[in-house]
Amino acid sequence: VLLEASANCQMRYAQLVSVFTLRLREGSVPYEMALAHVYSTARRDVALGFIGLHGEPSIEFLDLTKIVRSIHILLPTSTRHYPVVNDLVDGDIYLRLIDVK
Repeated sequence: VLLEASANCQMRYAQLVSVFTLRLREGSVPYEMALAHVYSTARRDVALGFIGLHGEPSIEFLDLTKIVRSIHILLPTSTRHYPVVNDLVDGDIYLRLIDVK
C-alpha cells in the first residue's frame, strides 16, 4: 500500500501482513489497524522505470486511515534482489508517483 506522507519524509510503501480491529476496553471505540513491512528507501530504477524498495523493511503497526491507495509490489527475483513498485498498472498511480526520483 501507499502510505500518507508525514511531516519529515516522503510517501512510504508497505506490504500488509495482517489487518485487525483493536479495542482498548470492551465497548470502547474500535481502532482499525494493520501490521506491515514498511520500506523507508525508494528510488526509481533508471533502466526499468520501476520504483525500487531498498533496504530492510521495518515492522510497524499502522492506522488504516494512513493508507492512501493500494499498490502492486513485485517481489524480488533471482536477477533483481529487491522488491519494486509497479506504478504502470493504471494512470492514477502513475501520476501520483511520477515525481519519485
